[in-house]
Amino acid sequence: MRRATGFGLAAPALLIVGCGTPPSVVEVAEPSVVVPTTVVVEVDTPRWEGKMLYIALFQSAEDFLERDRWIAATSTSVTPPLTRGVFEDVPAVPTAASGFIDLRRDENLTRNVIGIPLEPWGFSNDLSIFFGRPTFEDAAVELAPPESTIRFAMGTSLDRSGVRKARAAEASSEDEAP
Repeated sequence: MRRATGFGLAAPALLIVGCGTPPSVVEVAEPSVVVPTTVVVEVDTPRWEGKMLYIALFQSAEDFLERDRWIAATSTSVTPPLTRGVFEDVPAVPTAASGFIDLRRDENLTRNVIGIPLEPWGFSNDLSIFFGRPTFEDAAVELAPPESTIRFAMGTSLDRSGVRKARAAEASSEDEAP
């Protein structure tokens, strides 16, 4: 038979009783304050004039790209070459945007039999769906008050391959400007 040691008996008592004396000062953490911002979503729309552009903002991985689970959504008529959607009072936390142009005017993103969009679409950070559904973490951008801009290109599955390369070239040329 095994004998109990003093520590073996004292450990449960410490867990039950806890600290022998209360702390002298109790500090309460300030609740984090999320400041609202205006989000301007600028979508490169080189064509499709007069068609409807639908844009949605998401602020969590669980809700990202789930129907009706966005924090804000809007629709606007496409005005080439750049169409804007403006969202007021959006919490300044990481946010992802998605959009599509409704060519068929049925208020839905039309897809083929394997799920690839047939209508023009786009995501913040110019993500592609070539390797599967994009993640919230890859699409999210940091928002900063009083106004933040999210910009992405609209395209179809056939013309998406060059979008990120063009955006990277555009950014590097801006960095090199005197």
